[in-house]
Amino acid sequence: MLNNIPPSINGDGEQTRDFTFVENVVQANIKAVFSDIAKSNGEVLNIAYGRKTSLNNLYELLKNLTGSSVSPVYNPERTGDIKNSHADIRKAQKLISYNPEIDVETGLKITLDWFKRKI
Repeated sequence: MLNNIPPSINGDGEQTRDFTFVENVVQANIKAVFSDIAKSNGEVLNIAYGRKTSLNNLYELLKNLTGSSVSPVYNPERTGDIKNSHADIRKAQKLISYNPEIDVETGLKITLDWFKRKI
């Protein structure tokens, strides 16, 4: 979208994902290293932001952040694609005191700033 290239969205764009910024994942890994091993040893933890974002909403966020006027190109749904995905991060919050600090919009701003410096 920074180059005015329309994004492709498979399906109607109402499918949701639990997007998270990489710094949230880094935070979780650091907390896991320094957590009480007895509490979390061998546990599987979901690391995400903890909120659903639709692809259409993600597009709108990017449109506003980039100032782009391009519209998405909607393609057919992908076979077997999951309609909604939302991570339950409660176990990570309890066992390693995980609390994602960077929301989706802020993560997008940081990412776009990085890309703008590279273009």
